Order: sequence, then C-alpha cells, then structure tokens
Amino acid sequence: MNSSYAPDLSTALSLTLYTALLSLRDVASRIPINYVTAPGVDLTPVCFSDQRYEDAAAQQCLSNLLALGFHRLIVDLYWDQSRQTWSLCPVELSTQGNSTSPINTGGYPSSLSTSSSSTSPSASLTEARVLGDTAEPSKRHVLRSSLINANDDKHQWGEIHARQTSEFSSESAAASITNAALTPATLASDVSSLTSGGSSAAMSQTSSAAQPSQTGHQIGGYSCTESIGINTLTNVLADYFEATENDLNATFKYLEFNVRLAAPFDNPTDTTNQADPERLPTFGNYISDLINSSLSSYLYTPAALRSERANLNQSWFAHDIDNPPIVEYMTTIPLDNGSALYTPDGWPSESIIMFLRALRIIAGIGSVDSQMQQYDFSADAETMFLPEYISSNIGTTLSSDGAVTSGCFYQPGNTTLSAVNSSWAISSNLPNMTALNTTAYAALDLSSCGISPILNKPLLDSLAIGNSTTYYRYVRESLWGWGVNEPGDSLTTGSTGRHCAVTNLSNDGLWEVADCTDEYHFICRRNNSLYDFSVSDDKARYYQGDEACDQDSSFTVPRTALENRYMIAAARDWLSRQTDLDGAPAVWLSINDIDTKNCWVNGVDTICPYRHEDRDGSKPEVVIPTVAGVIVLLLAILTILVKCAANRRNTRRRLKRGEGGWDYEVIGGGAVGLAIARRLQQHSPSASTVLIEQHKAVGTETSSRNSEVIHAGIYYGHDSLKTKLCVQGKEMLYELCAKHDIPHRNCGKWVVAQDATQAEAIEKVHEFASGIGVPTRFLSKEEAQRREPDVRAEAAVLESPTTGILDSHAYMTFLHGSFEYAGGDTALSAKVTRIEAPTPASSDWKIYTADPQDKNAETEPITAEILVNSAGLYACDINNMILPKERHMQPFYAKGNYFSYAAGHPKPSVLVYPAPVPGQGGLGTHLTLDMAGRVRFGPDVEWVDSPSDYTPTSDPARFRAAIVDIRKYLPGIDESAVALDYAGIRPKLGKLGAVGAGKGFQDFYIKKEEGYNGFVNLLGIESPGLTSSLAIAEQVYRLLYR
Repeated sequence: MNSSYAPDLSTALSLTLYTALLSLRDVASRIPINYVTAPGVDLTPVCFSDQRYEDAAAQQCLSNLLALGFHRLIVDLYWDQSRQTWSLCPVELSTQGNSTSPINTGGYPSSLSTSSSSTSPSASLTEARVLGDTAEPSKRHVLRSSLINANDDKHQWGEIHARQTSEFSSESAAASITNAALTPATLASDVSSLTSGGSSAAMSQTSSAAQPSQTGHQIGGYSCTESIGINTLTNVLADYFEATENDLNATFKYLEFNVRLAAPFDNPTDTTNQADPERLPTFGNYISDLINSSLSSYLYTPAALRSERANLNQSWFAHDIDNPPIVEYMTTIPLDNGSALYTPDGWPSESIIMFLRALRIIAGIGSVDSQMQQYDFSADAETMFLPEYISSNIGTTLSSDGAVTSGCFYQPGNTTLSAVNSSWAISSNLPNMTALNTTAYAALDLSSCGISPILNKPLLDSLAIGNSTTYYRYVRESLWGWGVNEPGDSLTTGSTGRHCAVTNLSNDGLWEVADCTDEYHFICRRNNSLYDFSVSDDKARYYQGDEACDQDSSFTVPRTALENRYMIAAARDWLSRQTDLDGAPAVWLSINDIDTKNCWVNGVDTICPYRHEDRDGSKPEVVIPTVAGVIVLLLAILTILVKCAANRRNTRRRLKRGEGGWDYEVIGGGAVGLAIARRLQQHSPSASTVLIEQHKAVGTETSSRNSEVIHAGIYYGHDSLKTKLCVQGKEMLYELCAKHDIPHRNCGKWVVAQDATQAEAIEKVHEFASGIGVPTRFLSKEEAQRREPDVRAEAAVLESPTTGILDSHAYMTFLHGSFEYAGGDTALSAKVTRIEAPTPASSDWKIYTADPQDKNAETEPITAEILVNSAGLYACDINNMILPKERHMQPFYAKGNYFSYAAGHPKPSVLVYPAPVPGQGGLGTHLTLDMAGRVRFGPDVEWVDSPSDYTPTSDPARFRAAIVDIRKYLPGIDESAVALDYAGIRPKLGKLGAVGAGKGFQDFYIKKEEGYNGFVNLLGIESPGLTSSLAIAEQVYRLLYR
C-alpha cells in the first residue's frame, strides 16, 4: 500500500543537522508545549500561490514541509455550499459539467517506493498507542488522563525501537540498524532502500504517492480537483505519523484552520457572498468529524486538557512520571481539600503528550470569516481548540536585516514568567522573501524572542513542491543553539574524542563542540528559574560541572530559544566584567555525547536514552535511521540584542526604610505609570520605587491598544494641561526615541476638510497651533494631489509636520528596563484591594493587593511615603478608595474599535484625520500607519460599562458607518480588505469634548491632593497620554519637589 507521505529526496537531512535538531527536541522535552517555539507555515502561499489546488501536488508539498520540520500548519479551509463539503479550493465547484472546464491533474505520478506497509511495528510510541487503545475503548473526543498513570503505558527512555518492514524480523532489523552509522553516503544510497526507519513511507524524487480523483475544474484563475479537502491533509499527516512512530523521529505538530466560505462558482472573485444558515455543516460533516476519521488516535483534545489540569497529581505530576513538565512554566493552585494541585493555565510537555501518551498533534480554529460566524463551533469544541487558544498573534516590527525591534518577549533584567509570558506567541511578520538569509534570520530572531515564526510567503517565489532545497536552507539557517556544522566531529587529533558543548561568546554565543577535558567556566541556572543565568567563578573540566555553580544554582543548558537568549546575555554581561580572562571566551553548557556518540544529553553523567552497545565493545553510537526527510524541530537563536531595551540588569529588592517601605509607590504600569516610576527612581541614587501593576505584564491596557501616534498638540485648547504636556512631551519623546533607537517615524499628518464648515474648523486649528508655536500649514490642491493622489480633500488640507508614530511596546519596554536598571522594583499580578492613608502614628501609605486570580489572598501591605495614582482605566477606583465621597469621581469608558487593511492600494504615506467636530468623544475614524507601513483605521467611539471589554464590536451598522467615514477621505478603499482588528478603551471624565473648543472638554487631572500628604492623583489620562507621558512624569516630579 502506497503512502500519502512521500517527500522529495532533497528533503533528507545531513547527519549533523539531524543530530542538532534531535538534541534541541530533547532538551525542550519537558517544557510545556505552549512555550516551545514551533516554526510554522501557511499552506496557501507556500503550496497554492499558483492557484492550483490539486490533491497530488498538495500532498507532495505537505510531505516536503513535514519532512523539513515545519511544525505548525495553517490551512485556509473553505465551505463549499454547492457540494456540502469542506474544500481547500477557494471557489465552489459546480456539479454541472457545463459550468466549469475539466483539467488534467496527472502531472504528479505515484511514488517510486517499493516498500511494503509495516506489519509489525515495534516503536515504543506504537506500543503506548496500542496499550492505550486496550485500556480505553475508542471514544469520540475523549482521552482519559488515567492513561498517564498506567505503568504498562509508560515510555521507556532507555530504549530505541526502530520500525520494521514486513521483509525483516524485529530482531534482525534491530541488529542491522544498530551496527551501522548513518553517513551522508547512506543518504545518497538507492532510492528504493530509503524508508522512514523501515516504514512504508518512501522518498519520492518528484511526486506524491497519492492517487486522487482525476476530476478537476478550471474556474476563473483556479484549478481545483473535486476531492481536495481535509482528508487530503489528514491522510498525509496520518501516514507521516506512522512513518515516524519511533523515539528518534517523532515530533509534535499543530494544525490550525482558518474557516472561510468558498466564493460562488459563477463569480469566483465575490468575497461578500453570505452563507445560507440552512446549508451550513451538520452532524457528520463538522470539521472535527473529518479530522477524527484519520487522526483521532494521534490527537490531543480540549477534553483531555481539562481532565489533566483538574488534578495534576493524577496526571502530569503523578508519582510514576519520570519526566514531568517544568512546573515553573505554569500556575499551580491547591485543590479546596488540599489533597492535590490543579492548574488554570498549564499545558503538558512533549515528555508527557508525545513520549508517554503517544499523541502527535493538536488542532484548533484560527480566524473565522464573517460569512461563517454562524457555523456551529460548539460541535468541534471537544476535539478542537477554539480561536486564539493555541495561537496568540504578536505585533512585531523588524529592522531591514530581519532583527526584531519591537514585540520581543526578551526583557533584559526581567526574568519572571509573568513578565516574559510568551505562551502560544506567533508572528508571520517575515521580511521580503527575495533575501533568504534575511528571512531565515528574522525567523531565528522571532524564535529567540519567544515567538513561533510563521512562513506566509513562498521562499524566493518558489513553492515548497518545486524547490525544497530552498526550504532546507531556511531550516538550517534559522536553527537556534548550534553553530554552522555543529555538533561536528572536528576536534584536534590529540583530543579525547569525548564531546561536550560550549557557548562561544566570540561567535554570537553559538554552541560548539569542545573536548570535555578542556577547562572553561560553567553556565549556571539560579534557583530553577526560567531565565536567570550566571557564570561560575571558577573554571574546570566539564566533568566538574555538578560542583562548579554556587549553592543556589546548578549547571544547566538552555531548553528554549528564549532561554538561550537570556543565557547569552548573562554570559556577555559576565564577559564584559572580566579583565584577565585566560583562554577563549567560551563557557560550558550542560550537554554532551560522552556516553553515546551523536546522542546529546543534559547533565554530566547522563546515559543516552537511545543507547545500544556495540558488539565489539567500542563506544556506543546513536544510529540515525535512514529517514525519508527526517522530521526536525526548527527553533531559532537571537544574536543581536534589542538596542532599545539594552543595559537592563537584574535587581534585588532594596527596601529603604526596613522591611516594608519604599520612598515611592506608583499604581499602574502603563506608559504614563512607567514614565513616572522611572523619573522618580532616577531622582536619587538612593531612591526606592515600586511599580504596582495588576496584570502579568506592564502596558497591556490603553497604552498598547491605541493608534500609537505622536501627537502635535493642536486640538486641546489654551491653558490646558493636555496642550502644555503634549507639546512638551512630543519633543521629549522624539529626543528619547532617537537617542535610544526606539522605533518611531516623523511621518506627518493631514487634517482634511470636505466642505466649508470643516474648512472653517481646521482654520481654527491652524490659528490655535500658530498661537502656541506648533507648526502647521495649508497645502494647495496641486501639492496635495501630487503628494497623496488617493486622499480626497474637497475643501482644504492642513498639514501637521511634527506628528509621528512610534512603537509603543518598544517604548514601554525601554521605560520598564530603564526603571529597573536604576534600581526600581515591579510588583506584577498585584491588584489593589484597599488603601490606608497615613495616620499620626504612621507616615506611610499602605497598599493592600491580591493576585487577580485569587482576590481573597490579600498580601501584606506595600508601604511608602509617596503614593502616585496612575492606574489609567482604574484610576477613579483608586481615587474613590482614598478620598471622601464628595470627592469621588465617576469614570466613563470610551471603547474604540480599530480596523486593519489588507490591500496594497491605496496606501498613503501620511496619517489622515477628518476635521475635528467639537463636542464629540474622539477625533473621528482616522487613518494611521504602524512602523511596518501597514494601514489601519479607527477608532470609533462606543460607550461601554466595563473597562475590560476589549472584544471588538462586530456590528454591521458600525462597520458600515466606519466605511462611510473612511471613503470621505479615501474613496478608493477596497472595502473587502477592511476587517475588524482590535479594540482599546480610553478612560474619560465625561462623554463629550475630545477637542478644546468643544462643549464639555475634559482636561488631564493631575493634582497633589489637599489634605492627603504625599498623594499625587492622575485621572482621565487618555489621548494624548502616550505622547505626553514623559512630560507628565516631569509634572508629577515638579508637584512633589518644586
């Protein structure tokens, strides 16, 4: 029986690359899967950008990608209403023969394989699956966590089981495999002998093994076979899992479906067609039904996750589990009766999910087109994870050479999981695909930032089916950890032949092989922390690693690309302080192949789990099965530090006045709170400041959900704090960004008028700006048309040349790092529950906090002499905790929805704002740009009751109103490319008056409250708060000391 999994010969990996990838898989085996970067690929551009949706080609492309090590697969899945089926083809296929033109799909012949199916699999993964099936009858959607505790289902780490073909007995095949090492020459042997560890999946020179339906259609620009659908993919995956069902080759995969509606067959470009609710999928045709038909025995499900999280002592941390997940990567909470632990956010590691449970894949829903919102996703909920559950798109920006300049989870000096929460982070922001080395470096850099890179364009404009060597290079060049040609066997003749690894700081920290008898310092991990590394004081041979680190540390190796980045930073910091370093700038890592050649293990005297003794008594060697495109784990390593967050360091909490007192307490870790905390901490070298933030990271609310505009200060009226601090803050912000390489751009802004009334309004803006010294000028129609021909301005255009944009995330990362570098402390996951003002008996403010997930567990009070309320959306709540009722303030929450724009045209190079309307709560639905040049629109204004209602409002009437507003100044917009993106909320003190000339204008409230010594209160800090943040910090400082 032929296999659907049949990758090209060119996907076969060299022994060195295979060994490197195997070692990285193994060091990460105990990391929960949500923190292991899993390189991914979007199948539509990489397999189908030629618009040929044919079974054989699709299977060949997917086979190549699996063989090369792409772990996350993103699939555009279309519901074809005309045939009541799921398809990969973007258009409906008519059942009428005269509606479409038949096409020839015979361009991909069957496999060249002569191997037969495996009839006696002996891999331990297969044993686990068989035993699991015996212990638990097949049930749709359900995997019982009790299987984890079954001793007979436990993976034996000390063995390797290679799969066999029916031609050989298990005993004879095992002997042949373990007595001959794999060499490049082996890989070049006769095609007929190349099988995946003896399995039935054969390597194909040009083709897939599949023989799909030959019935195809030409519709518009698409060529589609009728049979191409979910089974096209799942059959390849099932055969791939069978082919790699052994300890050496198994890897874990992630399958994510974007749910879309196929365009009508008679109008294939129509993306506005709506699904008929009566013709949506029903029982037997849900996505989960089709996945389960091929992959149920390999699938890890939401039901299993819920069961296992509920009692960790009976699942991942049961007494007979040898390799449980690293507990520091999850939150654990005692059950009510105290008998066990549960976790609200934990995930299993590959040591559990794959090597113990023999499961290989997780499936989820990605994006959902508006036309398919009525699909019954609850039917899939027990099998598949819902949108955004196994992926979190991270907004990133890159430099021209591919380095991540914003969005990175690496935070120098901040090594707590709550601050570096990269759970399920992904990004498809890869640079121009014409430069392969830049693309690979960007993927490497994203992984080192804790973000899984998603390839969403064909490399060098070539599909993975026709140019797999290019994708092979991408895999190799984006590899983290090991250097080029490592782990190699090029030690000097006089070496012992015992291989250990160092991080070479003269070569970007890449891992290299060294003789274990050489002497170097050692990398140490502090207190089982995730990201806190140091270097030992003494140097010695590798074998002394267990005694080299201090009492609170242990000899270690990074287990993820993000851990590796923190390790390199710590080693570089150590190196910078060495004045008399003797020898090469290299440091030992806890990984070696002393026991068994090519088997790299963590520790000093660890035995290889795949070890087989050679019969001649020589050193045993791991023999890599001759694999048809061996599966790899692609991760990445960062070699250049993010400049804007440089020089941060770890700080120990310094309590100035005994145990329990700071000089300053700042509530709220948004841009303004960070700027204030930084300014106060820099006030004096002996100052002590604590920043209190209720979330797990700083800057997660208004500061990161806005237009990211550097405002000029032209709207807010005379003698207002908004005008004064915006104008001051703009200059300070530009200066800071330029000095510290924080991504920003002075792109300018146009305010456009469409009639005489609007022209009069922007004339007043111009007069006001001139009066306060902020430059603005009117453009002639000719100049405006020449510079931005797509922008409409019927009456007038006012240019604000000092308006710009910045990367708010990079800015806040810098502020936070600068604050902690100066000695400040951050208390995360600390929601304020009550506050006690100073009394005659105590001059300190006392702030009581609790973890938002356990509000009843109130902590000891945090005390300080000065309290600053910069809590943003919750500032009125803090105000009302402290001041008497007559001084309470009512907050108003203005939610703003933002829209993305996917089309390449029109694309202005300046920000475009409509003329301001006095009395409104915002500045209208305007056009802004991000640092990558992408266009977005918004925000609108929607008054909500909750400050945490961040779900974008999917309202057709609101969307239509936004389109109408946008078309007034950008008439050529492609409406189909506009999509609801994200939402932010602005804290307001009233529902009117975003501009100074309007009724009900509300200014910033920044006061040192009378009768409450040491209390500075900031309320209504909305736009232009980001621009004004540095000036607000100075204002607070002046209130306290001038």
